[in-house]
Amino acid sequence: MQALTLDEVRALAPDSRAFADARKLAIASKWRRLGREGDALWGVALGSKGDAYAGGATSPGGTGKGPVGQVGAPPAQPAQPASKPPPKHPSRAAPVSLRSGQWNCPWPDTAADLPLDEQTATIRVTVRADGSVEATDIVEDPGDGFAPAAQRCARATRFTPATDVEGRPIRATSPPIRVHFYR
Repeated sequence: MQALTLDEVRALAPDSRAFADARKLAIASKWRRLGREGDALWGVALGSKGDAYAGGATSPGGTGKGPVGQVGAPPAQPAQPASKPPPKHPSRAAPVSLRSGQWNCPWPDTAADLPLDEQTATIRVTVRADGSVEATDIVEDPGDGFAPAAQRCARATRFTPATDVEGRPIRATSPPIRVHFYR
């Protein structure tokens, strides 16, 4: 198996701390099993206390067309006691959501003459704690006025605000929202 260069390891690491941890594992004796197929890497490494850890990575520019086959897992380790007790109450945190399952956004006038019967634009919405819209951002714009129409539609909509772990409404930005237009 071909070894990775330091630059390849740096490219795979999501941040500098992960890169520093990866450098500590660059010693062959720390690994029980290793595998590589194209841009995918996997292996079983020994931790500082002798525990075995299975892991893997693939580069963002990977060319694989499917999942990499399982190469075997280390024997099951006994459960470790939790470092802190579970919370007394489950988290009530929730993301921004719509109160109704459907939007009825009007077809934009600028697209009236297009030979289309449906189109999709994707936006994000920043919602205040009271459910009103503070801002909208375009994520994907198919052109012909659909993204601005999606923004107008969002600004006229009341959202269910995000909540913190205690269930209190908070200001937050939604995940991407796909707004479908039909005529």
